[in-house]
Amino acid sequence: MNSLTSFFGSDRFFSIILIIVSALLYGMIGDMEEISEPGELMASTYPRIVLACIMIFSAILLVNPKRAGHDRAHFPVRGLLVVVVTATYIVLLDVVGYFILTPILLIVLPLLAGFQHYAQILLSVLVVTASLYGVFSVVLNIPLPAGFLGG
Repeated sequence: MNSLTSFFGSDRFFSIILIIVSALLYGMIGDMEEISEPGELMASTYPRIVLACIMIFSAILLVNPKRAGHDRAHFPVRGLLVVVVTATYIVLLDVVGYFILTPILLIVLPLLAGFQHYAQILLSVLVVTASLYGVFSVVLNIPLPAGFLGG
């Protein structure tokens, strides 16, 4: 095995991907609003802190991988499916609605992960859907997308 192949184990491969994606997102955030009073934070402050932490921890993993370099990096198809399903959920949420899409998402994601306790999946769908509704609609007074069910 040559030195380049041994260097790019799965830990280093994914840390490089995380650094690139985090750096791109960090640059895209931009200054969302002007600060009007001393001590106020911009809307972009917390996302930038999180992205900076991701880049720092990824750099540490790049320098000191937890798994040896001899394991080959592979592309996880299930991970790609999770990203595609989540992106589809985000795109269709306003059109279809929260109460239709969220239970579907909360059923599909555990099945993609290989979870086979169907009663627990259904219970978690009910609890999470109701909890998110309670937090956003009742406590924070933020309406959830109604989609087909409302106007």
